[in-house]
Amino acid sequence: MRTIGIILAEASLGMALFWLIYHFSLRKVGIFRANRIYLVGALLFSVLFPLFPIHYTVVVENGIVEAAGTDLQIVAAGEGIEHTDGFQYEIFTGLLLWSYLGGVILVLARLAIQTVVLIRVIYQSGISRHGAYKIISNSRYPLPFSFFGYVFYNPAVYGKEELAGILAHEAVHIREKHWADLLLAELFTAVFWFNPFVWLLERSIRQNHEYLADEGVLAQGHPRGRYQALLINQLMDVPVMGFTHPFHYSMNTNRFKMMTLNEKPKKKALRLMWALPVVALLLAAFAEPAFVTKPSSPENLVSPAEGTVSPAQDLKITGKVVKPDGTPLHGASVIIGGSNSGTVTGHDGSFELQLPGMEEITLYISFVGYRTATEKIAGGKPASVTVGMKKELYVLDVNPDKGAVPPPPPHPSGEKAGKATKSKTSDEEIIFVVVESMPEYPGKQWGLEHHVATVRDRLKAEGPLNGRAKVEFTINEEGKPVNVEIKEQSNEAAGQAALTTIREMKPWKPGTQRGKPVPVTYQMELDF
Repeated sequence: MRTIGIILAEASLGMALFWLIYHFSLRKVGIFRANRIYLVGALLFSVLFPLFPIHYTVVVENGIVEAAGTDLQIVAAGEGIEHTDGFQYEIFTGLLLWSYLGGVILVLARLAIQTVVLIRVIYQSGISRHGAYKIISNSRYPLPFSFFGYVFYNPAVYGKEELAGILAHEAVHIREKHWADLLLAELFTAVFWFNPFVWLLERSIRQNHEYLADEGVLAQGHPRGRYQALLINQLMDVPVMGFTHPFHYSMNTNRFKMMTLNEKPKKKALRLMWALPVVALLLAAFAEPAFVTKPSSPENLVSPAEGTVSPAQDLKITGKVVKPDGTPLHGASVIIGGSNSGTVTGHDGSFELQLPGMEEITLYISFVGYRTATEKIAGGKPASVTVGMKKELYVLDVNPDKGAVPPPPPHPSGEKAGKATKSKTSDEEIIFVVVESMPEYPGKQWGLEHHVATVRDRLKAEGPLNGRAKVEFTINEEGKPVNVEIKEQSNEAAGQAALTTIREMKPWKPGTQRGKPVPVTYQMELDF
């Protein structure tokens, strides 16, 4: 699943490509109505392609899951990134998120303020009618413009003889609902304010509206020379707000050239075909792989005469993995017993495997913080299973000798923080557990023992302290110990000392499953 940041980046790339096609191929061609559809579609499709990517199947030989001793790592769609410092990473992503949201709020606030000012002008000036048009005669804005179904007009600047040309121009904007395009464009500029191409697309949409309005005015029989003279008289560019249409907007020589274009042959519209390579490129770039693992050494295959699957046929196994409360568990590892092959669950907790027909298949389902589940499936025919996961409790051994702070750690050797017990089957055989990254205390095992010893020695110096306590806590997605609970205590002082030890811990590096932080529950027995 793509994150919001990736979707914003991919959509921005789409907008850039669509605008470049428009600027170099379509901008100066008199196909204004086709260009209107193209420009609005460029905004919409730039977002739809990343949100709803196409999927393609990738068959991997022992590839999705790579073994390393007794640990497995999931390698899929670039999501197995492990951050070296979860706390710093969270600060950076938090600042980035708030900066982005701040920009969105500023752009929306600007638009809201402009809208409020216009509504106030309507309320103060009143509404008059000129035929079928709603006229707002005001002295605030020197230039005429349309706002939804209203035409703003300054009688001190324009005479009644000019009103007919102004109304003819603004009537095209109102009749063809150009404001809807601009409202959509303004919302896109708020969401993608950091992307210069969304502003260029918004400007192009507005410019194309003026071409359409000019074309509509001349089509009604207004003299071209008189209408152009009316535009030339407007030399000041006074913006009003995002989705208004100032009468003189972008009054440049190109606009006058567009008025003098003769009827263009329909083959000019074929230039829109330049958009097809862009669409194909975006669909290919944003496509997501659907990994299907195929073991390279099929075993125990039987013949079709025995009513099962032949070596040339695959057995399809589907299933769903859920948490103890019944909600889907995304990113769980589903491993095929006796091999290093498997897959991971989707956002709805579902998975799918294509396997050769075997007499019996064993699946191991694993997720950090949960007990590894085993599911046996009879071979020879398709199967569908639902696996309910149970929370796992990891026991930490952190009791340095009393009266001495542990010595400094040796040269780094890559040891994991804490010693976690592994789930076992009924015959005490250790289950093959997939753990991408367990939580890690700063300084790893030595750092944890040093913290325990330091707090213990300080508390003993403050007053009498002796006894033992067993405490349970969870390292959440932010690396903080939460849900701290005393399970056993020889006396109340020992229990309170255990709580203090946990609450004064530094932030941990959180446990991760395929690069995503997940909560993990621990239990520690402390001697004082």
